[in-house]
Formats: sequence, C-alpha cells, structure tokens
Amino acid sequence: MIKVEVLEEFSLGKFNELKNVERCSTKEQYGKLFKGDKFECSKEMYEYLNGKNPLNKVVVKLIGVEPKDEIDEDVVGAVAVAIKEQAQEDDKKVEEVVDELVEEFKEEKPKKRTTKKKVKE
Repeated sequence: MIKVEVLEEFSLGKFNELKNVERCSTKEQYGKLFKGDKFECSKEMYEYLNGKNPLNKVVVKLIGVEPKDEIDEDVVGAVAVAIKEQAQEDDKKVEEVVDELVEEFKEEKPKKRTTKKKVKE
C-alpha cells in the first residue's frame, strides 16, 4: 500500500477502495477528500491521483510506501513449478513437499534443499 496526503480538495468515486483514511479536520463527507487528509491506496490508485487521469491533474503527494502486500504472480508461478518438480524428483506428492517446507520454515532453521539428479546409465 502507498500512503499519500491530499494536496487539494477533490471527490473520488472509488472512495471505498481507500484504506486508513485520516481526516485533517472536522470536515467529513463520504467520497470527498480535503487538503491535508491522508490515506493508503493501491499503486494503480496512486498513479491515477498523481496525474495519470483524464485531467492530468496531481491531487496527492507520496508520504510513504508500505511493504508490498501484493504478491507477484510470476514469482508464485515459479515457486509452484519448483515445488512440483521437487515433488516429482523425490517421488512425493506436492502436498508432502509443501508440508515439509512449512515445517522447515516454522523451525526457522531451513535445511538446504538439494536436488537429486537421476543419472541415466
């Protein structure tokens, strides 16, 4: 999530997508943000409010970036493939390999995984 501060008053149709809205004054109207208000939003929303909109208007400034909540789908896919390959090499079910990895993670002493290459004779 990205934390921003409002530079000028504006209305936002997707107000419900904002997180942790902090009002700077007693002004409060659903869908409307006022100068000084702060909130968290997605990268896409930040880009929209930072000029990538039909008016090319910047209405927020960046305050901070929270650790990435969203997981890269390519990374998840690559991990899934690696786990599947490991299961095939070890002649195990994918669930068994995942359970082993979870246990290693819980112990906080991960074992170094080695792949056993089968040599064709």
